[in-house]
Amino acid sequence: MTEQYSNSQGINSQGIVWVGAGDGRQIERLWNSKRPLWVLEADSVLSERLKERFKDDPQVHVTTQLVTEVSGDATFYCYNNSRENGLLPLNLSQAFCPNIRLLSEQKLQGQSLAFLLEDTEVHYADLVIDCRPALPILRGAGGILSQFEQVQVILCRAGEQDESEAVMQLLQQFALELSSTQETAHPALAIFSFKRDRLAWSELHRHHLAQQLAASEQVASDRLTQVETLSHEIAQITASLTEQKNQVEQLRQARDEQTRLAQDRLTQIASLSQGKAELETRLSESITQLEILRQVKGELEQSLAAQQTQIEKLTQAQAKPRSILGRLKLFLG
Repeated sequence: MTEQYSNSQGINSQGIVWVGAGDGRQIERLWNSKRPLWVLEADSVLSERLKERFKDDPQVHVTTQLVTEVSGDATFYCYNNSRENGLLPLNLSQAFCPNIRLLSEQKLQGQSLAFLLEDTEVHYADLVIDCRPALPILRGAGGILSQFEQVQVILCRAGEQDESEAVMQLLQQFALELSSTQETAHPALAIFSFKRDRLAWSELHRHHLAQQLAASEQVASDRLTQVETLSHEIAQITASLTEQKNQVEQLRQARDEQTRLAQDRLTQIASLSQGKAELETRLSESITQLEILRQVKGELEQSLAAQQTQIEKLTQAQAKPRSILGRLKLFLG
């Protein structure tokens, strides 16, 4: 929505971010061409017209972009009155334009101001939100609002869509105080201009720094406690490692001793095995010799038996002549 924005506050700091520029007529009326201007227009048709309109001005940058509270898909409503195109559905838009008709709904990728302004090279000090609802856009800016010196927004200040109080409370957190309001063609809508209260901002900044300092001191204290705890744990771990090292050394020595004993036993076993083999060899030789002796003994016994038989035979042979001689002597006698 494009309304008659006030220039009584002199939008004259550094760059300007203009959200929802519409046909761009208010830009030409308020904008100082010496200052950078970034126009964010979600309507692709209006955005192309703006690009054409400012194509010869190097200070103007027009981006076709829907600005939302959080990054993600959003429904963009297109009406027969293009000045009403935006995020408000038909039932809410009809509260201000009873005869409005919905032409189409588009799914667009929205981005927050915090995301869009995160890495910009130009310092933008003024913010103009020329569309409704403004509150979600401001919430999506988050801490980026601290860089703006002036903010102008069109707000509903009556009925269920009243967001003026919530916007003022939000901007007061950044020392942006309401400086003026300007009526519009619709009695429920007004242009709210906010300007930074330097004294309040300094106090907020001082309070913020104090909070940061306290938080840093608390973090430092926590870190010191953590370091002490870790140092104690490291000392315990070191002692445990030393003890384990000693245990390992003892186990290594015991292992070496066992290895030495096992080697000695292997040597003994090898020696015994060799002795056993030698004994077995000797036993085998003794058995062989014994068997030979047994054979010799058998042969000797056989020979002895034969000789004994011969002796007996000879003895019998000698006995017979003696018997005959005796008989002869008796006969002759």
